[in-house]
Amino acid sequence: MKKLIILAHPSEYGFSSKAAKAYAEAARQAGHQVEFIDLYQEPHQEFLSFKHVKDVAATPLRDKYHGLIKWSDEISLFFPMWWMEAPAILKNFIDNNFSNGFAFNYTEKGPVGLLKGRTARIFITCDGPSWTYKLVGTPIKIIWSIMIMRFCGLRVTTFKIFDIMRKRSEENKKILLDQVKRLAKN
Repeated sequence: MKKLIILAHPSEYGFSSKAAKAYAEAARQAGHQVEFIDLYQEPHQEFLSFKHVKDVAATPLRDKYHGLIKWSDEISLFFPMWWMEAPAILKNFIDNNFSNGFAFNYTEKGPVGLLKGRTARIFITCDGPSWTYKLVGTPIKIIWSIMIMRFCGLRVTTFKIFDIMRKRSEENKKILLDQVKRLAKN
């Protein structure tokens, strides 16, 4: 299987970073092909302006990302929840690369996802009290699983929110990383 991992966390010490790297390592050990995009280490894409929404211009970076997306069988996203949403760098990545004509098309019968046949896994970390994420867990799951991924034809097979990360012991974090590694091997 060809796995594309997209990380949107600015610190290598954050659990999102550790989980993404553990996922990549376990997937490689299981014999999967892996490509890894660390959005904070890549050249930054400009924010999409209104005048470019209908005609997203080709750039070498966008061509690279489109090639990796098309190459993949599975796309895994690792990011922290900030202000009840993904970091802006990930939202900008989606705006620029999951674009009309590449990831979906509008037809007379409605939108059609063009990334069919691929799966997606979403791993979110957060620090606040667990009840907060239970309250917002459903809306963020709907946004990422249905409104973004399914809209583009991707089938979400895993949606995990790792909450109250600052209060978890190192032993507990290791258990969570082991869960991530098991998922990577599938």
